[in-house]
Amino acid sequence: MGDLGDFRYEKIRAFASRALEIAASESGNTQTICSPVHGPGYGLDYKEAFLSLVGGFYDAIESGTIPSDLHSIEVVELNPTLAKRFKQLLGELQNREPPASKNGYPKKMASIKVPVGSVGRHSNLSSFGAGSERKLKVFVAMPFADQYSDVWEIAIQEACAATGIVCEVTVHLPWVRQVPGGSLAVRLSGHTRRFL
Repeated sequence: MGDLGDFRYEKIRAFASRALEIAASESGNTQTICSPVHGPGYGLDYKEAFLSLVGGFYDAIESGTIPSDLHSIEVVELNPTLAKRFKQLLGELQNREPPASKNGYPKKMASIKVPVGSVGRHSNLSSFGAGSERKLKVFVAMPFADQYSDVWEIAIQEACAATGIVCEVTVHLPWVRQVPGGSLAVRLSGHTRRFL
């Protein structure tokens, strides 16, 4: 995989496709594939990361390089807000209500089912992955504490998603740390800068 900072949208899409290819070549009986969404936990835009992952799954499905007995692909997520957003995105992609999930996962984990069939409708996924890097971006540097969760989740993330802007954040990145008092310290080219 390499450096986590390099595992961005294009590589997420390639990873998802490759995972299904490997399952097809090395498996005798794969009925369900499960995957988390890579990216939001280390600063990438949740919508771009999720749809890059789904796009990679559909790339493999369209090319026919999936296990012959595959019935479902499930994306698992512990964060209930993100799980709800992922279900909404999938519902919008399929032009219907998001699917309900009934699974055997721990109570706090949600599962979003990605349909294995009917790939032709998903050509609008072509802009996710490598195309994500060419989109307008906002880079957010803010303190992250419980009292700011509404600001982040509603005011910033939802506004960016609604306007088609890719929203990336600093706090989860290795060169950013929160310091006492709520300000941020950001290391750029060997120098540390403090932001209030």
